Amino acid sequence: MKIWKSKIFLRICITQLAIILILFGLLFYLSSLIISTNSEVYNQGVMSTYSAVRDFQKTLLPIGLAFIGVSMFIMIYTAARVLKPLSQLCSAIDTIAKGNFEERVDVSNRKTETELLATRFNELIDQIQDFRTNLLKNEEQVRKQKEFLQKVINHNPNAIYAMDSEGRHTLVNKAYADFFHVIPEEMVGKKEEEFNPIRIQTQTFLKENQQVINTLEELETEVSIFDPNGKQYWLDVVKVPIIGDEEEETQVLCVATDITERKEQEEKIRFHAYHDDLTNLPNRKMFFKRLEEELEDAKEKQEILAVLFLDLDGFKQVNDTFGHNVGDRLLQVISERIGSCIREKDTVFRLGGDEFTVILQNIEDKHVAAESAKSMMDMLTKPYEIEGNTFVMTTSIGISIYPDNGLDSSSLTKYADMAMYQGKQQGKNTYRFYTTDMESDITNNIRLKMELRNALEKNQFFIHYQPKVSLESEQIEGVEALLRWEHEELGLVSPNEFIPVIEETGMIHAIGEWILKTVCTQHKVWRDQGYPTLKVAVNLSPIQLKDPDIIEKITDILQETNMEPEWLEFEITETSLIENKKEATKILKKLRKMGIRIAIDDFGTGYSSLHLLKRLPVDILKIDRAFIQDNDDHAILESILEMAKKLQLTVVAEGVETKEQLDYLKDQYCQEAQGFFISHPLSKEKLESFVNAQLSREKSKYLKIC
Repeated sequence: MKIWKSKIFLRICITQLAIILILFGLLFYLSSLIISTNSEVYNQGVMSTYSAVRDFQKTLLPIGLAFIGVSMFIMIYTAARVLKPLSQLCSAIDTIAKGNFEERVDVSNRKTETELLATRFNELIDQIQDFRTNLLKNEEQVRKQKEFLQKVINHNPNAIYAMDSEGRHTLVNKAYADFFHVIPEEMVGKKEEEFNPIRIQTQTFLKENQQVINTLEELETEVSIFDPNGKQYWLDVVKVPIIGDEEEETQVLCVATDITERKEQEEKIRFHAYHDDLTNLPNRKMFFKRLEEELEDAKEKQEILAVLFLDLDGFKQVNDTFGHNVGDRLLQVISERIGSCIREKDTVFRLGGDEFTVILQNIEDKHVAAESAKSMMDMLTKPYEIEGNTFVMTTSIGISIYPDNGLDSSSLTKYADMAMYQGKQQGKNTYRFYTTDMESDITNNIRLKMELRNALEKNQFFIHYQPKVSLESEQIEGVEALLRWEHEELGLVSPNEFIPVIEETGMIHAIGEWILKTVCTQHKVWRDQGYPTLKVAVNLSPIQLKDPDIIEKITDILQETNMEPEWLEFEITETSLIENKKEATKILKKLRKMGIRIAIDDFGTGYSSLHLLKRLPVDILKIDRAFIQDNDDHAILESILEMAKKLQLTVVAEGVETKEQLDYLKDQYCQEAQGFFISHPLSKEKLESFVNAQLSREKSKYLKIC
């Protein structure tokens, strides 16, 4: 910047010129005043003074002009000396403001204030330049680190993304963006619905994010997303809070694993657990689950509900005469016909065999149930044409009404079943409503309870042992202890009849302790007699898992019988875990810590989430016999075996009844098996013979080799 173009310079010049002109004008004014005053005394003859003043005025103008010129020169020179460093300083500031930090102000050796200011300015710019250089280096390092981290997360197979409190994406990796067929950059700063209108983030999803932000605690959840084509994916998401500084809000970092395939497998298992494979109708387990739900709804709305129990008349004869293929096809057609007779809101179930149930919800009165039963009977009696054969089938139907006949699912089902059997006894092809005179079965149940209370004291209980063999070595690996009851009048009572009763009455606690003590004592006897040490499995009831003293009782029995925990297994049902997951898990963890192995019995009949399974203290899966005996379920069986292998769980196949089934299990690398093909449940004496026979075979093989 030129000095004379400086506004400060112009202001100084104008100010000094004004001062000089004022002084000059004042001097001229004083001289004029003197002349005016002397003109009044002119007559008094003071001419000499007047002449001198007039002469002074004549010389004042050129002298004043000369003075002004000299003063202006001095003024300009001085101002230039003072303002030049300031001008350089301003010019340097302008240059630096444009991004050129190389500009500096020239400094002389004079120690004036402006020179000192210029020196300090140069030092400040040097510091800024050093800071800027370091900042640029740091920014470059940060940029490279960000690029590296972005590459890392983009190569991570898991979906990684971060969101603010409003659900906007602040970080996205390629794996997550691929779900929506976009690039990560297109997602940053946007909510999901902005680039994927099919899916709108639910309030639950956003509430979970807010929970993580508020509590600053990690959260694991499962979410479903849809790609732009509507395909659904399931993700297992771990949400972690990213704590911001004072100016930045806390965000949520999400690391998601694609569990779609696992979910599909779980859905297949769940569907199989709750549906009949032959007819695709909901099965017995689903019936009781749905009935409980409908009863709750009916109770809340004060509605009437009916349960219909159907049993086909003469189906066994058709099945035996024409074969299972014809029988299966007949059941499929019958299930379709029953479904055509009910309202959309009602449901048909196949309990098993030729038994079906129907739930009629929100009916006006019992006459609606009667009309439905008549409609089903009319439809089912129409001829069937299957594989060139013509059949005419009839059915017997029993009906129970809520709330007239019962308030719970068990009672309503039992009463409908009782009414159905009365219909069969009275000629079949009819329907009957439950009445109180059908109480004979209830009387028998009461008698069963009374007899059971004395069974333990009368030593009517005994234990049978069913062998489990290794499919690799074909050697017996262990046994399952099974409770049996032989009544002095009733004879051998089926476990399906008395075990639910002892659980219902609470006798399972005392009987369960007796079973464990008996089994452990016998195990010690076998070891002392020199038999191979076998693992022994004992069933643990869901009722027992609710006993707060269960661990102490088991510990006392093991100490009393000198039973080593590593030879003991407890089998529990899936229902035990689902109904009482938290407490049951605590107990099972304590048992495992003692060295006892835990097995899930009849795996696949309930709904054990694979995601849940890997978090449970479980060592063994016992696959339900339905997966073994039905070839259509082999795909599910193979999925379970593969999953168990990944979770390092031992798999035991139950219900093996043929050599073909055993060979198939060997081919699938199943570890152990039990079933009638291997051995029926045996008394302790017969089990000893079974083991001795196996030892003899092994000895013979050894001698042949030698």
